[in-house]
Amino acid sequence: MPSTVIFDADCGICQRTRRVVGTLDWFGALRWLPWQDPAALDFGIPRDALERSMYLMASKGRQYHGFEAVKQVVLRLPVAYAAAGLAIRKEPLLAVPIALFFSSLFEPMGDRAYIWVASNRYRFPGSTCTHIG
Repeated sequence: MPSTVIFDADCGICQRTRRVVGTLDWFGALRWLPWQDPAALDFGIPRDALERSMYLMASKGRQYHGFEAVKQVVLRLPVAYAAAGLAIRKEPLLAVPIALFFSSLFEPMGDRAYIWVASNRYRFPGSTCTHIG
């Protein structure tokens, strides 16, 4: 059963990410659901939380949001493992930043970056919403 990614359909970055990840999701591990769809509320997450952050709903009820959800999306893409393996094979020191990205050491920076992008997502090209906030 695929994990469900709840995203903002009015966000240009979110739409581009959905298209790219959808192309790379060779095994159909992810199902994309806009938070604007009433079905998104079926997961029990308050609407204002859905408006602020992307969520990944995994099997057995696990919920991830924000930067943690981004990492979970990447971990569900076989091409990510292949790309990391090829990069490390070519340059072994690349294993360090890749490992750091997924470690708890990077979480505070990843969380801050995610919050900044999410807070400013309507300012980026491709957004269909005029909401700034």
